[in-house]
Amino acid sequence: MVVSHLLQVQGTASAGRVLWGRRSVITRSALITARSVHTRPVENTVQDRVPVSGDAELTVEMVADPVPTARDVDDRPGVVA
Repeated sequence: MVVSHLLQVQGTASAGRVLWGRRSVITRSALITARSVHTRPVENTVQDRVPVSGDAELTVEMVADPVPTARDVDDRPGVVA
C-alpha cells in the first residue's frame, strides 16, 4: 500500500471585533491518497488526526469527503477513520 499525505491550502482570516479582541479562522486542507500495489484486493482503513480544542472558547470543525466512519478511534481524541 502506498499512501501520500499532501497539504493543500492553508489560510488565516480575521473577522470583525468580538468583544475583547479579534476572531480568527485558520483553514488547513490535505489530500490523502492510498494506492494498492497488491495483485489482489486488500481491505484497508485510513486513520488521520484532527485538532482537538482544549478550550471551550475555541471550536474545531472538520469537513471531509468522504466523511469518516469513526471518530475518537480507540478512545483517542481527534483520531478519525
